[in-house]
Amino acid sequence: MNPYAAPRVRAAPARQTRYGRTRSRQLPGQGNTALVCGLIGLIIPLLGAVALVIGIQGLSGNRPQKTQAMIGVALGALTMLVQVLAIIILVRARSG
Repeated sequence: MNPYAAPRVRAAPARQTRYGRTRSRQLPGQGNTALVCGLIGLIIPLLGAVALVIGIQGLSGNRPQKTQAMIGVALGALTMLVQVLAIIILVRARSG
C-alpha cells in the first residue's frame, strides 16, 4: 500500500424508494437556471422567454427547488409582459 496515494472516494449510494426502485440524488439545476435567467431577463429581454420555458420544465416532476422555478416563471412572464407593453408604446408613439 502506497502511503502517498490519494484516498479512495466512494460514490454516494442511490436512495431506495418505497417500492424498491432506486433514484439518484437530483440536482436543482433548472430551478436555479430559471431564477437567474428571470433576473437577468429584466435587463436582457430574450432571457425572459428562456426563464419561462426552463421554469416550467423545473416545475414538472418531483424536483427540488420548485420555489426558484416558480419565481423564474413569474419573472419570465413579467419580462415578456413588459416587452409587449414597450412595443405597444413605441408603435403608438411613432404612429401618432
